[in-house]
Amino acid sequence: MTDRRNVPRKQDDAHIAHAPAPHLEKARAGRPRGGRSQPTGPRVSQTHDGLVVSGLQAPAGAALDMVDQCRAAFDIGAELLAAHGFALRDVTQLVCIIGDADGFRACFPAFRHYFASGSPVLTLIWLKNRGAGVPAIAFDLVVQTHEDDEAPL
Repeated sequence: MTDRRNVPRKQDDAHIAHAPAPHLEKARAGRPRGGRSQPTGPRVSQTHDGLVVSGLQAPAGAALDMVDQCRAAFDIGAELLAAHGFALRDVTQLVCIIGDADGFRACFPAFRHYFASGSPVLTLIWLKNRGAGVPAIAFDLVVQTHEDDEAPL
């Protein structure tokens, strides 16, 4: 097998520009150099069996403690759900992304307040090395409107 690094290029190949694939450039649009996109606020996605509200967090620039960030995010989530005909009681799964495990315990009363009539499945993701400017707490809310066809085990 020939090592291609040592093979001289043909003159005919000199005019070929090796541009990235167009679909990759479209996916990279708006991203900073590190490849991660900047938060642009919450996103609402309709799924075949419900709704997903992702990227819920307190408004940027607000100097709030973790509990107030939690409340602000849930208030925004409640408004977004209401715009689509749902309420927090309809949430079936709650994904919670935290940067401060010690401060998370203080958020429990807010969870009890906002989810007084429901008990969504809670998935907790702890980002130990949270960078500056990243919220202490953020959420994704999932509303599943159709039950699985399978019977419980």
